[in-house]
Amino acid sequence: MLLGRNRLLSAYAVLAMIWLSLFQLCRLYTYYDPSSFFYDSRKAYETRHTDLRERDADYLLNTLHHASTDKLSNVNSIKNDVDIRGEDKRICIGIPSVRREKQHFLPRTMASLVEGLDAGQRSALRIIVLLADDNPMSHPAFGQDWLHVLADEVLLYGNDSSSVVPNVYRYVQPFASEEDKTLLRNDRVHRDYATLMANCRATEAQYFVLMEDDVIAGRHWLSRLLDGLEYLERTDNAGNWLYLRLFYSETYLGWNSEQWPEYLVRSLCFYTMVLSLYLVVVAVDTRRRSHTFHYKAHGYNILHLTLWSASFITLYFMAGRLTVDSYNEGIQEMPNYGCCAQGLVIPQQHLLTLENALHAAADDIAGDSLIEKFADDQALKKYAIVPSLLQHVGIKGSSDAQGSKKATWNFNFERSPFYLHTDKSPASNTMTTHTLQSKLRALKVLEGASHHKTDFNSFPNTPQQAFEAWLDEAIECGVSEPHAVTLSTIDQDGRPDARILILKNVDDRGWHFATKVDSPKGRQISMNNNVALTFYWPGMGRQIRLRGKAVSLSRNECDADFSARSTMAKVTATVSKQSEPLLDPFELETSLKDGLLRQQNKTEELSSEGWVVYAASPDTVEFWQASSDRLHQRLKYSWDAVESGWCKSALWP
Repeated sequence: MLLGRNRLLSAYAVLAMIWLSLFQLCRLYTYYDPSSFFYDSRKAYETRHTDLRERDADYLLNTLHHASTDKLSNVNSIKNDVDIRGEDKRICIGIPSVRREKQHFLPRTMASLVEGLDAGQRSALRIIVLLADDNPMSHPAFGQDWLHVLADEVLLYGNDSSSVVPNVYRYVQPFASEEDKTLLRNDRVHRDYATLMANCRATEAQYFVLMEDDVIAGRHWLSRLLDGLEYLERTDNAGNWLYLRLFYSETYLGWNSEQWPEYLVRSLCFYTMVLSLYLVVVAVDTRRRSHTFHYKAHGYNILHLTLWSASFITLYFMAGRLTVDSYNEGIQEMPNYGCCAQGLVIPQQHLLTLENALHAAADDIAGDSLIEKFADDQALKKYAIVPSLLQHVGIKGSSDAQGSKKATWNFNFERSPFYLHTDKSPASNTMTTHTLQSKLRALKVLEGASHHKTDFNSFPNTPQQAFEAWLDEAIECGVSEPHAVTLSTIDQDGRPDARILILKNVDDRGWHFATKVDSPKGRQISMNNNVALTFYWPGMGRQIRLRGKAVSLSRNECDADFSARSTMAKVTATVSKQSEPLLDPFELETSLKDGLLRQQNKTEELSSEGWVVYAASPDTVEFWQASSDRLHQRLKYSWDAVESGWCKSALWP
């Protein structure tokens, strides 16, 4: 099979298009992979799911802060009364925590663990927190109500002779160390891990979860963990594996240099497959056409194949390992590169020997490294659950005062479609409601509060003059539609009704607006002319509120306002049966076309009959200026009928 010049160029064009298309796809979709040529740290570290879970956690913490003791007992996710605490636990979670220099993560960690759990799920857990500082009272969580509610037990080092420590805490004695030995950081980590293991072992829980205090738990984390443990119980003996990772850092799962033989074999296999395919095609073609085998020509073809194979192999490695060789969802064996100890589930039967290993460990080995070494020495398997159930929120170092950027991060935690799934169960509906509330709470407010303060002492004597001054400032600041106003009326049943319309004018008689007399607001005003108007300009942090009575203006003024409207606006006002059910959309379209046609042909003059302009004559007008400290400025104008004038008074925020 010989390739002519044209066929060779066509083949090159096709291969180039395929390569460039794949290159573009990699550029668009592999930005999150640190081992990718297209890695973009700014986009990769977007905290989509973390932000959502932090809002959920903040909502729960806020609920705890404002809830009474009676209400707390009704919150399923934090229900931990005496009966439930006494039940057998399937999982015991141990969280060591020390005072940090930069940021305090423990509240959100605790809240994210229990947020969204029902009473049955919460009863499967025993949560033990160890405040591991030499002086536990220096820890920001010490004495906090949320800690007592969310945790089943809080441990402190020392003895119980202190009278200042609340009785909800329990003192523990750490493993005796060499006398006068100064504990280094690793020594303290070994001690803290061993202390939590010993206390969880005493509960006889089936599994111990070692969890750091700088993580956020994903949605449905406990359900997925229990499913994973059930899978391992069916497929493997607990004596064969040391831990199941709830968090693993994907920054260490790239192209590792020690695995180069494996990568070389993959590349050679791909090249061999391409070359073999080419030789098969050549052999078939030669036999079918009875051609002579031209070594020189085929040598050139093989050279071209080699170049293109190398280009596709290069693109394969450029795409990044997380993209082309990622772990499948579920329980996966992860013997290397998992990192770190943010969340490890350890079967109860390994705790005693691991605890002893921690006590005997040298101070030059980190706690998580010791656990890895223990597993390797004991030939125990190491598993991970994919995608990660936890995220390490200390991107900037939580362990050092400088806050240097850390590489322990799971990118798929933020991107996994699993966390976007929403059940239809009642429990999930409750959680969705909480999520919406959290989402609303997280939105920015009072962004216009940075606008300069208002000197109400120098405000004009009438609210009309004050309104015009503020309106001029709003127009100058580029406020969108500053003349849009919310009109509130009262219907025949005494219920409030509101809608937004356009302000027509302001004079001594009041604030003018127009409507059809047979519209809902027109009928409501004819029955009860008490109205309220509200202007809100968020960009300036200002609102104006007035209450009074709507009084119709003269017929001449109503006709003049109608005449000033555009042709389309007049036709719409005339043909529209405002707020009545629209059974056929074509009826509206036909009515508008007929009305416009009559206007163009001048066969009919549109009547302003039924068009009314009202003046909302206020008895009170309030001007409100937002302040970021919530000490908002408020000035109220009140009409004094006796003096026939306006009185000004400041109001509390």
